[in-house]
Amino acid sequence: MSAITADDQAVWVEVIQDRSDQGQQNLASLVRIDSQTKKVVATIPLDGLSGYDDEIAIGAGAVWVAGVNLTGSSEERGADLVRIDPTTNAISVVLPASAFSVGAGADTVWVTSPADGVNDSLHKPESWVAREIDPTTNKILAPIPLPRNVSGVLAATADGIWFSGYDDQGLLHPVRLQAGAFDASVPPNQIRIHGHGLRRCLGHHLGCGDEWAETHRHGVSGDTRSCATSSSRCRRRAIAPGSPASSR
Repeated sequence: MSAITADDQAVWVEVIQDRSDQGQQNLASLVRIDSQTKKVVATIPLDGLSGYDDEIAIGAGAVWVAGVNLTGSSEERGADLVRIDPTTNAISVVLPASAFSVGAGADTVWVTSPADGVNDSLHKPESWVAREIDPTTNKILAPIPLPRNVSGVLAATADGIWFSGYDDQGLLHPVRLQAGAFDASVPPNQIRIHGHGLRRCLGHHLGCGDEWAETHRHGVSGDTRSCATSSSRCRRRAIAPGSPASSR
């Protein structure tokens, strides 16, 4: 399993067809599970996504999958953003967003990526940008530079767009974009990151559910309870120094 999220209708799980490919052969699929019967009702091949470090978001009437492809020993590139129609269980559009992370709300979708499209060991720290996707037209809007040490989108809510990063002590730190300005006044979580990646919910800030959990894959210290994803409010991503690409 590479990623998981859920709503009242279904659980969506991204699975890797061949774990030996090291994220380079693009062999992931999205599995839909009926949340009541616990049965698989659809399997959707995700051409161009490897499952190496992907994310799923539900919102704006669709399921969105963003992912990272490992293109070298210390180089990552964002894949296309895949939009899936939950009424047909089929891909409706593929957007060239080079998205490393994705978050969706009722009427908006946001992605993040390195400013140059490549996350590598040559840039310390890497500069990241956020882009809004208009779900009505599928248009990718102009990039917005993210603050230092901020690289992932957590959630799109009525209170703003939430991003995640880390502070100078390596603690998770949520940052909100509201009315065109970034607000980093929310205190950092008391959890320190020291592996390649961690996906954990900022539940007391974003209001996560508690039915379906995604496991992290690498070591952390502090509170390591997994986070449920009963809605797209609980998108999460925070990568600290020490990743193969050093800054995500």
